[in-house]
Amino acid sequence: MNSTQQNVSIRIAAASLVLLTMGCSSLKTRDSAVQESLSRRVVIENSMGTTARPDWLQTTTIFEEKDSNLFFTGIFSGQASSRLSTCYRLAEADIQVRMAQEISHRVKSELLQMAEGMSEQLEPAVLDSLLVEAKAQIDGLRLTDRFYERALVNGAERVDCFARARISLGDFMRAKQGLTRSLADQRPEIQAILNARQKDFAQKDEQQ
Repeated sequence: MNSTQQNVSIRIAAASLVLLTMGCSSLKTRDSAVQESLSRRVVIENSMGTTARPDWLQTTTIFEEKDSNLFFTGIFSGQASSRLSTCYRLAEADIQVRMAQEISHRVKSELLQMAEGMSEQLEPAVLDSLLVEAKAQIDGLRLTDRFYERALVNGAERVDCFARARISLGDFMRAKQGLTRSLADQRPEIQAILNARQKDFAQKDEQQ
């Protein structure tokens, strides 16, 4: 990305989506490890020129919803010899992984909830397998912030890079819906579940 205002389109591959069962917990563990290490860190320098961190790094959640936008933060921690440009790129790639996991998690949860009580059954393991090969098209993602910090951690110099990106809730939901349609094209039972849901909505509208 050449600027913080540049639009990017991301093609999310299944390698990111396979982390369904442990992805969120591993991200939280990684974030927690970064936060817990602060007490053992001696800051050498950062992009703010102080020992403080920006406000957007005060939360350790995977994403934050604000003013009809979703903000995702990516993290990369490397050796002091790491090039800053590479460090930032890997932090930005982490955003893609986090977003892929969140989209996948929501699609899986919604489909399983729709399938409850229906004759068409949908096994979680089958859905996981489909998501491994599925792709979602995300448009409208914008990089908004970057931050780096060099510090001594237990006597070893490290560099941490953080990147933050914004996507509108509408664009995020369109990506989620697109992934759902992609799954339905592959499996008739998923299409049947979606058809039943649409029929149910139509009947409720007619009754009102």
